[in-house]
Amino acid sequence: MNILSWTIFTPLAGAIAILFVPKENRRAIQGIGLGAAAVSFLVSLRLLAGFDTADTAVGMQFVEQWDWISSFHVQYYLGVDGLSVPLVLLTTLLTLVSLIFSLNIEERTKEYWFWFLVLDVGMLGVFCALDLILFYVFWEICLVP
Repeated sequence: MNILSWTIFTPLAGAIAILFVPKENRRAIQGIGLGAAAVSFLVSLRLLAGFDTADTAVGMQFVEQWDWISSFHVQYYLGVDGLSVPLVLLTTLLTLVSLIFSLNIEERTKEYWFWFLVLDVGMLGVFCALDLILFYVFWEICLVP
């Protein structure tokens, strides 16, 4: 699995883990959410560190491409360029900071943290998707929460 997939789907793993925690266990929900957001941020820092900023580095980097729905030529196609790398880093940073400042939320904690992490998955996917259908899927994920 590519570094972009790790960045995008770590919050999804955290959101799925939150589903299995009882809603009364606020601290565990917050710990899982913060852990997933922190790992995603650290992976995005690694993404920034490995990004080639030389003038000769033209095009997409960290490209990941798999056939998804081959009958319609739809692919799971991710990559980043000089514009999307800072957006990915900013998204993961702001998600982590927002969740830290959300620690005092006491009503519907489980739902809040779950949907916040799902929103993070959608935003990160929008910045990395190189296939129109995949972009649309991530865009719709952003609209759900």
